[in-house]
Amino acid sequence: MFVLFNIFSCVVFGLLLALVLSGGLVLLMIKLFAPVRIKPISWILLLSMTILVCYQSVLLVGGFYAKGYVNDIGNGISTFIDASRITIGEVNSSLQSNKQVLENLAEEYPMLQTYILDVDIEEYVNSGLSVPSIIVEELNAMVNFYILRRVLWMLAFLLIGTFVIANCRTPYRSSNSLGGSFPMDFD
Repeated sequence: MFVLFNIFSCVVFGLLLALVLSGGLVLLMIKLFAPVRIKPISWILLLSMTILVCYQSVLLVGGFYAKGYVNDIGNGISTFIDASRITIGEVNSSLQSNKQVLENLAEEYPMLQTYILDVDIEEYVNSGLSVPSIIVEELNAMVNFYILRRVLWMLAFLLIGTFVIANCRTPYRSSNSLGGSFPMDFD
């Protein structure tokens, strides 16, 4: 049930973030390019860009939720080690125990399963670091990179959308004798 609430929260906050970013883009376009007439194709492009930004923002919010789970994983590893009566020294020296720790964590945290199973403990076996700190460090690095990719994709979509919409505009010629104009008229 808690997982469903987190998924629902990610979708809601992602949608809100996408709407704020897309709305900010529209306001920026009005301020920068007024008075111009925005073509209907630009509105379609803006809607497409909003959908792409929405998808990335939902994933971004999910990445932040996953980052919260990473901190719980360190506690889960310690609990598993205590429950199985394995000492930290035995876990650090035994590659098979390390794989067992990762598999149990993947079962306990299915949302992070992909990342947990990608952790490469072999390179750290002789480093003297404890298994919980190694796994938490690796997972934090993976989730941070995931979040960075989401942000870069969102920026790319927003910049491309701005460029395309700015190049699809036409000068506004008012038929109003008073010279008033509204910059977001349809053709």
